[in-house]
Amino acid sequence: LEAVVFIGGVTFQEKVEAIPAAVLVGVAAGLSIGYLLYRGGNSMKLHPFFVGSTCLLLLVAAGLVSKGIQAFEDYHWGQVTGAQSDDEGSFDPRINVWALKCCDPKQPDAGGWQLFNAILGWSNIASYFTIGGYILYWVTVISSLVYLKWNRQAKAFALLSKGSDDSADARPLLRRSGSSDNYADGTGANRSYQPAERVTRNSQGEEIHAGSEDTRG
Repeated sequence: LEAVVFIGGVTFQEKVEAIPAAVLVGVAAGLSIGYLLYRGGNSMKLHPFFVGSTCLLLLVAAGLVSKGIQAFEDYHWGQVTGAQSDDEGSFDPRINVWALKCCDPKQPDAGGWQLFNAILGWSNIASYFTIGGYILYWVTVISSLVYLKWNRQAKAFALLSKGSDDSADARPLLRRSGSSDNYADGTGANRSYQPAERVTRNSQGEEIHAGSEDTRG
């Protein structure tokens, strides 16, 4: 993946002599990142890593939605005016919200704006539809995540309210609170547990401590 990114960045703009260096840098970057992920996976906490990578993917998808809508608008405007969709400064003024002269990712000296355009979908030209589609995307994502979390906690609370052995099945559905072994049951209260020793008696009546077991309340 890293090799493709580095090669794609120079293939269409630079000379052929620049491609081997990009290939070497891309392969080295890919191997380095893969090695760090492999070695760090044994010691790092995977939950924050997956949360961060998921947030990054959601941002990338939001940019793709906005860029896709803009592509349709450029095509339609090109059909109306006979201009090319990638002409510099070409946009439909009837639906345009802003058209900044700065921060243009199509300029060769745009620098970081090209990176924002490639990853986050940034554009210096925006319309009602691109902004509305961007907002609608995030409303849909946030609503879906809130519903999934509520549904999971509702199922867990329903299992706990039965007061039977089914409560053990609810524990994986509950949100871990803090670093302790407390579980939120959906009502705002935490249910904690402490290990209790299991005591038995032999034939002479002497107590035998046979380890401990978890009693959850």
